[in-house]
Amino acid sequence: MILAEAAQDAVQIEWGAVIIAFISAAVSAVGAFLVARGKRREDTQTLVDQLQEERALYVGLLREEREMNERRLDRMWDDKAASRQHVAELRAHIYNELPPPPPAPPAGYIE
Repeated sequence: MILAEAAQDAVQIEWGAVIIAFISAAVSAVGAFLVARGKRREDTQTLVDQLQEERALYVGLLREEREMNERRLDRMWDDKAASRQHVAELRAHIYNELPPPPPAPPAGYIE
C-alpha cells in the first residue's frame, strides 16, 4: 500500500507549473508572430519605397523623352513650313518667268 501511495504522489501533476509553462509558450509565440509581422511590414515598406523611387525615375525619363520628341516635332513642322514657303517662292519665280538664279532657300533649309 505504501508503494501505491508513493507511486500516486510521483504521478501527481503540478497544474500550476503546467499552466505557467503553457502561458509562457503562448506569450513567446505571440511575441515571435508580432516580430515576424513587423519585419514583414518593414520589408513591404522597403519594397514600396524602392518601387516609388523607380517610378519617379521613369516618370522623369519619360518626361524628358516627351519634351525631346516635342522639340523634334516643332523642328519638323518649322522645316515643313520653310519648305512650303520656299516651294511657293520657286513657283512664283517660275510663273513670273523670272530669269535664273532661283530664290535662295531659307536659313537652315535642307536641300
